[in-house]
Amino acid sequence: MKRRTALGLGLAILLALPAIADDIPYAQQSPPQPGEEASQKRLSDLMASIQTRHLKLWYAGSLKNWPLAAFEAGQIKDGFIDAGWLYRNIPVEGIMLASKPIDALLDDIKNKNSVAFTKDFTALSTGCNACHQAAGVGFVVIKAPTASPFSNQEFAPTPQR
Repeated sequence: MKRRTALGLGLAILLALPAIADDIPYAQQSPPQPGEEASQKRLSDLMASIQTRHLKLWYAGSLKNWPLAAFEAGQIKDGFIDAGWLYRNIPVEGIMLASKPIDALLDDIKNKNSVAFTKDFTALSTGCNACHQAAGVGFVVIKAPTASPFSNQEFAPTPQR
């Protein structure tokens, strides 16, 4: 019961973080280019999606499910690109610190190198935190997960059919 309560509290905190981030002054949506529609996606929603994929990447890589790990790493990389396109004033240096480890992780995944994966996953988390500090949202601290809220997804590799 205590574990269930802790997990519920953790999920509640996770869901509340995006609401807090909406008041961040650097998170100004870029104006649409001629012929484009304005995006309604909030930066906090985008970051919550990246955080979810960060968790899934950890479990997939830890259990050597390399295809799933590659998918999640690619989605994180795309999320960083989206953030740069959709919002102005994001600290580019911070995004670079967070995105460089993604390429290293993709190499680790391709080479099925668990030791390097763990090291580069830590570098990704460190990069995320450096970007958060630069953006004035250092209270959002990213780390390797210790429990998965996704009991409805199998992270261990399964035989391909």
